[in-house]
Amino acid sequence: MSNTALRSPSLSFSRDGRYLLATDPTDLVLVDAREGTVRRLGLAGVSAAIAFPDQVWTARTGQLERWAFDGRSLGAPTRLPAGEGELIAAAVGPLAALWSAASRCALLEENGAIVLAPAPPAGVAVPLTGRRWIVAAGARVTASPGPLCR
Repeated sequence: MSNTALRSPSLSFSRDGRYLLATDPTDLVLVDAREGTVRRLGLAGVSAAIAFPDQVWTARTGQLERWAFDGRSLGAPTRLPAGEGELIAAAVGPLAALWSAASRCALLEENGAIVLAPAPPAGVAVPLTGRRWIVAAGARVTASPGPLCR
């Protein structure tokens, strides 16, 4: 592991817990918790990032981009609704996330591309799977109807 101090305003773990992601205005850093290795992807301006077992999704300059862990781009960027937001990964199932900006939406991987889908309109939403949500509105927490996995 590098002896260089890691300083980041944003830290998160990958969905499987293997990688720690650290973002700052100049780079996105992946720390492999199993191997102890540190990989810098050289991506400036990342405002939000999440990792899945085989790829990293980043939000920067109004677009969602997907990256392999070696820094290769995985397809064309997807335009995100305007505003600052967070990426919140779905807990299980196919790759999916919530973009939490004012005009929030679901981000779903379908046939190698990212598509935008409506997200729950009210309350605090957490994606359980790509198309199923846990929504908290006041003191009430509900899970959307439908199959747990498609």
